[in-house]
Amino acid sequence: MTVCRFTLLVGRAARAGTVAALAAVVNASGVAFAADDGGAAGALCVDQASPSMSAAAQIVRQLHGSIPTVQLITEYNSTTDPDGLLGLPGQYTAKVQFADGNTLTGYVEVFDTASDRASRVDALLPLSQSGSEKDVSSGKLLLRLIPSATASPAAINVDSYQSALAAVTPP
Repeated sequence: MTVCRFTLLVGRAARAGTVAALAAVVNASGVAFAADDGGAAGALCVDQASPSMSAAAQIVRQLHGSIPTVQLITEYNSTTDPDGLLGLPGQYTAKVQFADGNTLTGYVEVFDTASDRASRVDALLPLSQSGSEKDVSSGKLLLRLIPSATASPAAINVDSYQSALAAVTPP
């Protein structure tokens, strides 16, 4: 995946004016941005997707529109996929990891067919039944929601993810 990323760190006093000026440019260009106050310094990150962005990364960008705290972390390929399933017959064709604040990390997995996705959901059933993760799916898409070490599974607002996923336009 190619993502253009710009990070600006400034002191607290200058941050407000700098962020406001940069936000005006960003808003005019239609690029999504997120601001994060990291204590003594602030960070403004601007991401713009390239046309070569995977289907899973495109889904995360759309989820970010409904849930602004969702941020893309890693896009996997067949050699970096921790489960080793990316691209195998009947498995997902694209996968990314995302984070939602300090509450959860998650994965977006994109399948060729809804049947392939349903088989994956069945394979993950022991994890969802144990509370290790919550899964939300629609059509060929699967969101795996995993609570952080400091959050309980109940802290995950599954309804907001179901609504956000329903609003997604599959690539």
